[in-house]
Amino acid sequence: MKAVGQLFVYEKVLGQSYHKVMVLPEIVPDLYRELVDSLGIEVVEYRKAGTGHVFKWRKGL
Repeated sequence: MKAVGQLFVYEKVLGQSYHKVMVLPEIVPDLYRELVDSLGIEVVEYRKAGTGHVFKWRKGL
């Protein structure tokens, strides 16, 4: 969850508001996902697929 702090710190350092996105594995508990979402951070989930990864991108992202 260190990434949550980084997203907010960089926004303050850069002095502008940004669309925040965090990429998390599917196996992350719903509680964490809901917490991140409640902070206004969009969650993109991924899972391992063979030798690569599959991402669940929201339309428009």
